[in-house]
Order: sequence, then structure tokens, then C-alpha cells
Amino acid sequence: MNDKDPDESFLAFLDRRFPGSDHAEAKEWATRYVSGFNAANPADISVHWLVHNREAEEQIEGDRAFRIVGGYQKLLDIFAAELRSDNSGPNDGATGTLARAPEIHLNTIVRAIHWRHGNVHIEAHNTQGDVAFEAPRALITLPVGVLQSPGAVHFDPVLPDKKLAALSLLVMGKVMRVTFCFRERFWQEIRPQQDQSLADLSFLFSQQNCFPTWWTQMPEKIPVITGWSAASSAENMTGMADGRVTDIALGSLAALLAVDKSHLQSHLAAAYFYNWDSDPFSCGAYTYLKAGGEGCQAILGAPVDDTLFFAGEATDTGGHNGTVHGAIASGQRAAKEILKSK
Repeated sequence: MNDKDPDESFLAFLDRRFPGSDHAEAKEWATRYVSGFNAANPADISVHWLVHNREAEEQIEGDRAFRIVGGYQKLLDIFAAELRSDNSGPNDGATGTLARAPEIHLNTIVRAIHWRHGNVHIEAHNTQGDVAFEAPRALITLPVGVLQSPGAVHFDPVLPDKKLAALSLLVMGKVMRVTFCFRERFWQEIRPQQDQSLADLSFLFSQQNCFPTWWTQMPEKIPVITGWSAASSAENMTGMADGRVTDIALGSLAALLAVDKSHLQSHLAAAYFYNWDSDPFSCGAYTYLKAGGEGCQAILGAPVDDTLFFAGEATDTGGHNGTVHGAIASGQRAAKEILKSK
């Protein structure tokens, strides 16, 4: 793939480059990889977007897995601490006025954003009832799925047509995840071959229809395995009860490890399930770009009238869409834009 030829979908690229039955198995694995990793429909996703993402991954060793010990709450704790420390000293050298510590409002749902140049009025709702906020500028980091969801957040006036057109070419991928906590790392006793064991198992990639991808917490040797179901695999289970999905996942893992499902159940201590697509505060997992949508991330991230500013993984232009580091980079970019605004 390259970004010099006219853009096309990944499926169109495969059909053009390897027509008919040529390399059928390789095409099947490649299609499954794009669906699973990018949570994308191969018939929609942009080849140019895939190329840019791959180039960005190569620059930062994107084939290595990194995890925050203790989970992403640790990252939020760092941000909160930085906010407090950045506002602990004098704000104005002439008057000695102390900066007011920023307030963080949790469990607060924005319903409407009324804006005009230099003024934003936000209507929201929390556990205490209706609340409102006013400021000369606002930074919007709502997920694309929420921005695309009718009635989720009302903008008055509506966002510019150019920004709405960019939104229409971005897609939130569907993902379901299940995490199994076992009493012990039973898989380290499994030997697929006589001279090989699964003691150092990190990732499992397969052609299972529902949960084709699994990973452990390596290099931490703890008895936890996570299953990942994206794109069409997740769509196959839309509307199913959480317990039913978890049961399917357990069956999928048992088949991959070639052990009885009852054996896994006997070792299972707890199971956790999450469906990002059904979460009204995300309406999907992370974004990908449709063919022909090149440049949409920059358009979505562009300020409106020096009043509304935009960040989030979908606005990253460095090829890091769908990642936490891409989201952070977009926030830093938007913060600089706000500081320069008039």
C-alpha cells in the first residue's frame, strides 16, 4: 500500500492488487487484522489512512505492547496533580493574585453548547440537577460517536458545514471486550508441541468468528486473559445479553487452547465485559477514516471563530488516531491554539 496512488478502501485495494483467488489465505488474514486491530469495516477504511498510521507506528515501536501498571486511572491522577501544581502560585506578577485551582466536574453530562464569538454557555446535568457553565472559550473533546449521535449534544448555532462533512467521513469502530480472571495461569502447562509451551504467551490471533484476538498481561505473569471482538465480530453479537457474550468468549478461548470449556470454568474466578458501542458516552471504541476522507482529522480539529476548540484522538493528524498518546498530543495542540487565540 502507498499514499501516492488515488485513495481507495482496503478491500478495493486487495481486489485490485490481488484479484480472484490469488493469495486467498493472506488476504483473509490481512482483512481480519484490519477488522480486529482498527475495529474497521475493510470495505470502508482508507488505504491512505492505514499507510499513515503504519508509518507513525514504526516511528515509535508500535509493534511493542505497553501497559500502565494500575490502569488508566493513574494517568488521570497525574493530569489532576499537574492541574493543581500549575495553579499553586501567583498568576499576576503585578497584583500578586493567586490563580484559582481548576474545578473538575465528574458525572456531569453536557446537553447543549450555546456559543458566539468570545462566549460559550454550556447547559449540563449532574446528580444535583441542572447546572450551567460560562467561559470565553471551550475545548470540545467529545468522541466522534457522540458528536454524530442525534440529540446527544446540541450546538447553537450548529457546527459549520465543513466540520459536519468531515465528521461524516470518520467512523467509530465497534468493539466488545471480555476479561477473564483465573485462579492460576493454567495455560503455562499447555504444550502445543513437545518442545514448546505457552508459559510466555502474550497474544493469540485466530480466525474465530466472535473473539479472534486474545492477550495476557505479559511480561507480568498474572492469571488474566483479555478477549477482543471488533468490527463484524462484535456486530455478530449485537443485542446479546452480557452473560451470553461472556459464555461465547469462554468457548472461543477453550477452542483456541484446545481444552474443555469446563476446564476453564473450573479455573475462572471472575469475568468482566464491556461494549463500547452501547456506551452513550462513547458510541464506539475509536475512529478510522473512510476512503476519500484524507484531511478530515485536521478539519475536525480546527477552531471555530476562536471560540470553540477541538481535540481527541479523532483530530490527531500525526497518524496516531485511536490511541491515548494521539489524544494527549491533540490536547496539547488545542491548548496552544487557545493560548494564542484573541
